[in-house]
This record gives sequence, structure tokens and C-alpha cells, in this order.
Amino acid sequence: MPKLPLVIEVIKTAATEPSTWHYTITFPGENWINPTFDVTSWPSGNSGFGTAGTPNATIGTKWSTSDIWLAREVQLTQADLQSNLHWMEHHDEDTEIFINGQMAVKFTGYSVNYELKALSETARSLFKPGLNRIAIYCHQTGGGMPG
Repeated sequence: MPKLPLVIEVIKTAATEPSTWHYTITFPGENWINPTFDVTSWPSGNSGFGTAGTPNATIGTKWSTSDIWLAREVQLTQADLQSNLHWMEHHDEDTEIFINGQMAVKFTGYSVNYELKALSETARSLFKPGLNRIAIYCHQTGGGMPG
């Protein structure tokens, strides 16, 4: 029987334990993905962001506009970086994830469940020991909303 990989949630999903994110629903400017961009004036809310009725989503903060920008920091150790980093996500619809100011992964369409996705070697290399900025942009065109 194959051994399942150990999964340690660095940032908890709304499905297990909501995490706090800064967010805005108005375009924050071109530099918003930079780790030094100050998001402390943005509102903060618990994940997931969306509306009631989104299939299999846990909603912590209502979001019902077409666009949302989210940011938060996460502390990583050298041991974290040596593990097989993955991203757990539930999205509806197009989502871009930036790590320390660089594009890491892009999802299109939607998912109906929380899904564990492997990060590419390039995306994993964007993390560093210490504080890391995660920035997410999500664009919704219709239907359900993200979780």
C-alpha cells in the first residue's frame, strides 16, 4: 500500500480553520503584489470569501463583487521549504496566486471541492525562510462564488 504524503497546512483553509486575510474589492494599484505594499488599511476577514450556496465551500467573509484582491503573510521555516509544498484551494473562478511579488500559480474555471494541488519547482522556489507575502486575485464572471 503506498504511503500517503504528510500534509501540513501552513495557511489553513476555511474548511479546516479559517485564516485571516486583508482584502479589497477595488483595484489597489499595480504594485499590490509586492511584499512591501501596505495592506493594513484594507479590511480583514476570515477565509473563505464568497456567498452562501457555493457548492462545498465554507464561507467566512461575504464577497459578492466580480473582483477581490487578498494578501497576508505566512512564516516558513527551512524545514517547511524542504517539504513537498502544495496549495489547497477552492475557487470560482479565475484565480492568480503571487508569492513574494511573483506569479506562482494560476487557476481558471472553478472547483467544486477543496483540492490539493502540487506547486511547481518554480513556484516553490519563490518561498524563503521567514516571512512570505501571499497575494491572491480572483475574478468572478457569474454563477457561484469562491470559497
